[in-house]
Amino acid sequence: MKKFGAFLTAALLVLTSVTAFAACGKSGGKYENKEDTLYIVSINKGYGVQWLRDIAERFKATHEGIDVNVTAVYDDGVTKNTLESGAAYCNYDLMFTGLGKNIAAGSFLADLTDVYNSTLSGRTQTVEDSLDPTLKAAFKNIGPDGKAGYNVMAWTQGVNGLLINYEAATKALGAGWEQNYPLRTTNELIAFAAAIKGAGKNAFGHCANTHYYQFVYDTWWAQYEGIAGLTDYYNGIYSIDDGDGGTLTGEGPEVALQQGRLESLKVMESIFAPSPAGGLYSHPKSNGITWETMQTYFMLGEFVMLSNGDWNNLEMSKSFPNTDVRFIKLPIVSALGAKLGLDENTLGSVIDYVDAGQTGAKPSASDEAIAAVAESRRFSHTYADAHTLAIPSYSKKIDLAKDFIKLLLSDEGQQIYAKATGGLTAGYGFDYAASPDYASASPFAKSRWQIAKDVRYYLFPEAKFSSLNSFSAARRLAPMPVLLSRDTDRKTAQWIYEYEYGYYKEQWANLVATANQKASPV
Repeated sequence: MKKFGAFLTAALLVLTSVTAFAACGKSGGKYENKEDTLYIVSINKGYGVQWLRDIAERFKATHEGIDVNVTAVYDDGVTKNTLESGAAYCNYDLMFTGLGKNIAAGSFLADLTDVYNSTLSGRTQTVEDSLDPTLKAAFKNIGPDGKAGYNVMAWTQGVNGLLINYEAATKALGAGWEQNYPLRTTNELIAFAAAIKGAGKNAFGHCANTHYYQFVYDTWWAQYEGIAGLTDYYNGIYSIDDGDGGTLTGEGPEVALQQGRLESLKVMESIFAPSPAGGLYSHPKSNGITWETMQTYFMLGEFVMLSNGDWNNLEMSKSFPNTDVRFIKLPIVSALGAKLGLDENTLGSVIDYVDAGQTGAKPSASDEAIAAVAESRRFSHTYADAHTLAIPSYSKKIDLAKDFIKLLLSDEGQQIYAKATGGLTAGYGFDYAASPDYASASPFAKSRWQIAKDVRYYLFPEAKFSSLNSFSAARRLAPMPVLLSRDTDRKTAQWIYEYEYGYYKEQWANLVATANQKASPV
């Protein structure tokens, strides 16, 4: 999402602070909250707030005599401070934030468990059952009575991954280029990058002030290790080769030696280090320009692929309303094929089989290998756990706010949401492809839906070492693409892998001391 310069940010903070409090209407030293008005505040960044305003209009139409007041802010600190100021000062009834589960202490938040337990009209599952398991775990609380409950929930699916400027790819390689470059595996992705470079174009772009390639790095790691492997990682449990054909298992810094981390780093190195043919696959200015400039370059077609979130097209719609940018299903890390005993061609055939719904001729692979590829094909990075809504516990209109949430999550609300956001969805069992607007949806919206409709996330907020991060050490030096591509002191995948392990060994006692001692619920 867009970043703002220091001066502009300061100005916006002043403006939004004033707006947030002015929205409630000052009265006798307190802030008015009319009985017939639902007051909503929302962060206004990449996803905008038009979807919220449109749903508010529908809510008013179905709730006679009720008005809805929507306030947009550019900084979540305003929302958090307002919430924690209490009912006497600013009584918002519903809040949409980018704060994740940390909107405020639980005592400030109403219980949403009954919303999770509800079954929306036309659905067969409860809201809770429709959620990805790791996303559900990210929001779940265990109360003092030992019962599970919820105070927050996601207001967008937040699909993050690899975007392709389809126009730029077609100009470089000609119409129908997908037949020659199917992009099913990372080896095929690198071959595609080489072809783009051979056509005189830049394949990738990145910059030095964001870490958005974490979206693909983490996903390739997850593909290789699976949910079970990542669960072990975030609980500090390692399982490594002992050098004699056996396995050593325990708890310790050796978690940093998971093979999937190295295999993902090797793909990153193939993408961002100088290619065998010489030169970089990335735009040559990548390490020296801002995110805003890099995103603009991408939309202009100066390079073909970018790791970004599903807010990209909505965020860039005013400046580039007609640019054909699409999601691709993130290629499967080729090393997974070797792990499963599949050569590259067979791995590609298994991916085709999985993408076709496992219909047609079955490839020559075991059921276990096919299941592993099918699971990995669903993985996506997400910020859904960060984009959360909540109701202040002191609101006098909690039931009305819950009605608004249910409208948002309903088929009707999600159709409004998708129309306002260019085809984005919040999940919860909504089938975008069955909606009346899908036939005329943009290629971007349809490509995103192919990921979102069956997405699987990997979130471990309650794991023992939930603070462990794939960039915990190297990220402090520079973003991964920068480390791998810069002109001086360029690093290798092996160097980063070993550096991470060295950091974990040095810091392990501190990590243990500060570890969240809850077991992973995944």
